[in-house]
Amino acid sequence: MKNSWKQWNAALLILMSATILAMWLFIHKFCNGDGREGGSDKHEWSLMQVIESRNGNQAIRDLQFIDDEEYHIVAIPNLKGKTTWVMLNPASPPYYKQWGDNFSITQEQFERITRTRHTISTVEEALRSHLSEGE
Repeated sequence: MKNSWKQWNAALLILMSATILAMWLFIHKFCNGDGREGGSDKHEWSLMQVIESRNGNQAIRDLQFIDDEEYHIVAIPNLKGKTTWVMLNPASPPYYKQWGDNFSITQEQFERITRTRHTISTVEEALRSHLSEGE
């Protein structure tokens, strides 16, 4: 009788451990918050901050592309003469991540970005809203 009690306790402990592990995996994989941020959101913003801190003092005249890990980022000259960084393929909400001031792009620059990089549709629409007047 005493031996079967130990076996029952061991089986219950294994079942509880497996349940807790399954719940943790489910929450980690499928619960991405309220739609405004997700599991990898903090990592993506951190990456944008690191790129800004490394390259923020550069004054650029044209687009520059940076690939970091699996992310593609474009540097765009902004209206204040500095650089604005846009992540072209964020994996979690918000699906548009910009670091820096407002900017304007030409149709040719827009096509270069969308043609040469891994741009998701949300970013394309946001970039389209920055097209210069008359473009």
